[in-house]
Amino acid sequence: MRDASTARVVVIERDQSLVIERYTRKVGNQFVSSILTGNGAVVFANAPSAELAFICLLADDKRAGVLRMAAARDASAMAQCMRDDTTRANPALLPADADRSRARRTSRRRTRSA
Repeated sequence: MRDASTARVVVIERDQSLVIERYTRKVGNQFVSSILTGNGAVVFANAPSAELAFICLLADDKRAGVLRMAAARDASAMAQCMRDDTTRANPALLPADADRSRARRTSRRRTRSA
């Protein structure tokens, strides 16, 4: 079960989707120096992570003006489950589809080694 009290850490992915654009204009009455976009996750204890996409309007180099997060559309079940040590260590906590893919990989290994 995921709830805010079990959140362990917020992760920002350092991949090709992490982009900062210089903007230096006003949005309404808020000055925005840059726009930061990317992907990340909220990692929960004993539960799959909440994969997210974000956009952050930066007031300057050290202050965020606006942060907006939304659920990532193409997040895989395996990525959600592999972020937390407790779910990696205990397969019973993984969703059924991740369990099935693990079973397929295990059966393939057995047939190759035989």
